[in-house]
Amino acid sequence: MKAFIWTLSVLFFLLMGIGHCRGGQFKIKKITQRRYPRATDGKEEAKKCSYTFLVPEQKITGPICVNTKGQDAGTIKDMITRMDLENLKDVLSRQKREIDVLQLVVDVDGNIVNEVVPQHIPNSHQSTPGLLGGNEIQRDPGYPRDVMPPPDLATSPTKSPFKIPPVTFINEGPFKDCQHAKEAGHSVSGIYMIKPENSNGPMQLWCENSLDPGGWTVIQKRTDGSVNFFRNWENYKKGFGNIDGEYWLGLQNIYMLSNQDNYKLLIELEDWSDKKVYAEYSSFRLEPESEFYRLRLGTYQGNAGDSMMWHNGKQFTTLDRDKDMYAGNCAHFHKGGWWYNACAHSNLNGVWYRGGHYRSKYQDGIFWAEYRGGSYSLRAVQMMIKPID
Repeated sequence: MKAFIWTLSVLFFLLMGIGHCRGGQFKIKKITQRRYPRATDGKEEAKKCSYTFLVPEQKITGPICVNTKGQDAGTIKDMITRMDLENLKDVLSRQKREIDVLQLVVDVDGNIVNEVVPQHIPNSHQSTPGLLGGNEIQRDPGYPRDVMPPPDLATSPTKSPFKIPPVTFINEGPFKDCQHAKEAGHSVSGIYMIKPENSNGPMQLWCENSLDPGGWTVIQKRTDGSVNFFRNWENYKKGFGNIDGEYWLGLQNIYMLSNQDNYKLLIELEDWSDKKVYAEYSSFRLEPESEFYRLRLGTYQGNAGDSMMWHNGKQFTTLDRDKDMYAGNCAHFHKGGWWYNACAHSNLNGVWYRGGHYRSKYQDGIFWAEYRGGSYSLRAVQMMIKPID
C-alpha cells in the first residue's frame, strides 16, 4: 500500500512539472511573437546599428563617401571638409612655388642669354678681357649704330640723348684711371686702357672728358636699350655690354678702381624732354666680394634729388643672389642688379622703356624716385667716378 502511495506521489509531481514547462513554453512563444514594426517617421533611425572605421591619415585622391545621417554626421562632414581644404591648400601652394620657379627660369633663359658677344671684331678695336678675365665688355663696331644711317633728328623721337663723337681708341697706357690719362695729355673722350693698382691685368673702359673738368671714369651707361641688364651675379661681377654704347663695368673692376684712391661719384640723368640733371656724392667705394660689394657713399649735392643714399651700406643683389632687405628678391621685381634696400628709391639697371612713363606690374624701369618718380623710365643715365681733388 505504501509503495502504491509513493508511486502515485511521484507521478503527481512529474505531471505538475510537465504542466509548468508547457506553460513556460507557451509564454515564451507569446513574447517572441510580439515584434515591433519599423518606424516610418524616422524617429527610430537612431536605434540602428552604426559602425566606426579608423582610417590611417592619407592623401585624398578621390571622392569620399560618408554617412550623412545620425548624431555625428555633421562633425564628420566638417572634419572631411577641413581635410579637403588643407590638402587643397598644400597642392595649390606647391603649384604656386613650381610656377614661380618656372617663371624665374623663363626670365633667366629669355633674358640672360649671352647676347653681347659680337663677331668679327677688327683686331685694331678688339677689346681686352677685364680684370680676372672673362669680361664681356666689348667695343662693338658691328653695332647697328655704326652701319645704319643716322636718324632724322627732326622727326625721330628716340635720337641719342648724348652727343656721340667719332669713337677714339687710345692705344697708349695702361693708365691708373681716366684722371691719370688726362694728366698724361689725353683730353679726348674715348676708349682707354686702364689698369688699377694691385690688379691682375688691364681693362678697357670709356673715359668722359666732355664734362668739365674731365677725367671721369664711366662705370655704367644707358642710352638706347640695346643691352639687357637683367643678368646674374657672375655677369654683374665681370661686366657686360659695349664700351662705346651701353655697358656695366663689372663689380670687381669697380671695386679695384674705387679702392686704389679716394673717389667721388657723379650720376647724370636725362629725361625724354632733353632735360639733364645730376647727383654727386663726395665719396664712393665698394667693399670686396666677401661683403657682396657693399656700397659706401659720402654726402649728396646736385639738382636731381637724393635717391641713392637710401641704398648706402647695402649689398649688391642679383636675381640669383638675394642680399636685399626685402622678403622677396628685389632684383626679380625691378629686372636688374642693384644695391637694393627693401626695395629701391633708384635703379639705373632696370628695363629701358621708350617714352618715359610706362605701364608695368612693378617699377622695373630706369628710375630715380626724386626725379620724375618710379613710374618714369629715364632716357639716358651714366655713372662716373674720379679721384677727389
